[in-house]
Amino acid sequence: MVEIDIQFNNRSDVAWEQGASFFNRDIYLEGAGNVHFSQHHIVPWNVLQNFWNHLVTNALFEQCSRIINELATRSPHYFIVFTDTRREELKRFAEAIKGCDYREKAGITELGGGHDFGPALNDAHSLYSYPAVDVFPGPNGDLRVDDAKEGFEAVAKYFIKQKGDWSRLNKALKGMNDGITESINARTKGRNVDKKIMERATDSYITLLRQNSPRTCVFKKENWEWINYKSHKITVVTDRNAWQNLPEGDRRYRVKPTP
Repeated sequence: MVEIDIQFNNRSDVAWEQGASFFNRDIYLEGAGNVHFSQHHIVPWNVLQNFWNHLVTNALFEQCSRIINELATRSPHYFIVFTDTRREELKRFAEAIKGCDYREKAGITELGGGHDFGPALNDAHSLYSYPAVDVFPGPNGDLRVDDAKEGFEAVAKYFIKQKGDWSRLNKALKGMNDGITESINARTKGRNVDKKIMERATDSYITLLRQNSPRTCVFKKENWEWINYKSHKITVVTDRNAWQNLPEGDRRYRVKPTP
């Protein structure tokens, strides 16, 4: 049996590209009032990474294969423009990892009888790191000082056009966290991981990929306000540079309607 290790230990460095169907970068990154936006995860990157790595270290490569196949199928809906050749290579890679076993730091050198699956693994990493249905626009600025950080996830539901999208995102987040918890508990107690829990988590992620597209995830930039919260009093700030120069403790943001 071939032993592999396809853990993701860092976030893929993705170059955002225009041209993918259903995606127009200008819709997301150029807002009224000179508000500049960048991409934010709703299902956080650390959850995506941890869940994937728990699938790998438990040798659940059938589940990894299902995810990669879906990523390949859905890649035309992504920010990243993939050719048909790259998509077919991803599917070939997904098939090749089925039935493999896990060995730490084994890499994929023994996979495919000498065929180089390195580019396919990199593509899978990119698509998995930034699933189009999970990445939403949020405020960005010099050194990301106007990044909403953790608070963005709490208010993003007010900007997502299709409320069902928000529900699916949260279902996937819960499922993946459940899978991570199950894997940790199994190791702590010295038992086998419950594959049904891991499969449910994979199912929730795949359902998310199948039912969403970036076009349905519309962010209403006019509903964003910068706030000066000095002395616990709210003052709306209309000048971005003035807001950025406020003391960090006074620099807040707000959405309308206010949650």
